[in-house]
Amino acid sequence: MALPDLLAHAKLTVGPLFFLDMPSPMGRALDLVPLHGDYTALLRSSSLSNSIVRDNAQALFGESMIVQDGDEHHRQRLPWSAPFTPRGLAGGEVGGLVAEIVARHIEAWVRIGRVRVLDVTQHLTLELIFRLLGSPSGDLAEWRAQYRRLLLVVARLPVEFPGSPASRGERARTWIDARIDELLARRLCGGADGSFLASLAAASALGSRSMRDDHLRDNLKLLFLAGHETTATAMSWLLVELGRSAELFRRLQAEAEHVGGLPSSPEDTRRFPFATSLVREVVRLYPPVPLITRVVREDLEILGHTLARGTRVTVPLVEAGRDPSRYPAPLRFDPDRWRGRNVTPASSETLAFGAGPHFCLGYHLAILQLVTFAVAVALTCKARGKRPTHPSRRPRSVWFPVAAPIGASIRFD
Repeated sequence: MALPDLLAHAKLTVGPLFFLDMPSPMGRALDLVPLHGDYTALLRSSSLSNSIVRDNAQALFGESMIVQDGDEHHRQRLPWSAPFTPRGLAGGEVGGLVAEIVARHIEAWVRIGRVRVLDVTQHLTLELIFRLLGSPSGDLAEWRAQYRRLLLVVARLPVEFPGSPASRGERARTWIDARIDELLARRLCGGADGSFLASLAAASALGSRSMRDDHLRDNLKLLFLAGHETTATAMSWLLVELGRSAELFRRLQAEAEHVGGLPSSPEDTRRFPFATSLVREVVRLYPPVPLITRVVREDLEILGHTLARGTRVTVPLVEAGRDPSRYPAPLRFDPDRWRGRNVTPASSETLAFGAGPHFCLGYHLAILQLVTFAVAVALTCKARGKRPTHPSRRPRSVWFPVAAPIGASIRFD
């Protein structure tokens, strides 16, 4: 049973608060799932901690901001707040780099004529992240291989041995750490060159809250670990939905032709309201991270029940986006539901990116990438006399740890 169906079934048969057995590479655990209430307020609550990430995946994320709470989280996040704002992203090379890479990949897909969606979007977003980090494109294959091995550090076996998954992951982590140190040294020696990596490094060194070198490295590693998989899945669903509806694609193409060119910054995406609505609808219906888990660190009341310290609470973002009281006909893919809404969405409308202190730092970068992607698909297909096509039914999907269409292919006819 798919995760959204399981949640709907549980709500009908068990009620709005229940325990769910959550298997993962780190083992199994019972998580309390609330299916009612203000998810935004819950994620903002100081009674919940993100320590679960430290407990289960510190080998993957190190001492980066994602494993921190309170003052330490704020100390690490604050220096990077400015570079990730729309103004900060507009001030560097980001917009042009995104446009160049996205357009080149889509041009290749259209020439090939048929692609496996998730494979090609993962390749695209991985190049985006690594190029933002200043890695030459010729190193991409090795980075990708090392990244895949790095994920093995969480696959702990009762007995470790040379060649075990965790030991291969540890070797990959050593390789990646060394390469990030090289990239940073190259950028710092070159001074402020206007690159995104240089702006992050410079922001990390400012003031009394300057980031330690190992924290800087861990946070850069977090950037490409968290930043490429989630954006790739959203791009995949966007391409699938465009392939399923000739009318949606026609409207997107008309807007892209009217405006001309690709967005150059987060502010520039406002010239593409329909493309932006497509993106918002994709992340509503297919939130890249469907579940967010926190741990109760002081007694907390949910739906009339007091939760004791140490209780794991999983917030179902996928259910929040399918709430019929907020989104009529929630299972219908309908970008027009965003027409007339505020240009700046409310916090309840961006829950796919989290809420509270750990709200996705890369939100504006992700929106820029996704809108640029939609517009580039439209313009490239127009130039080639093609359009994306996909069977009318939705593809099979996985929902954990990210929501992704499995085995889906797109043709450009």
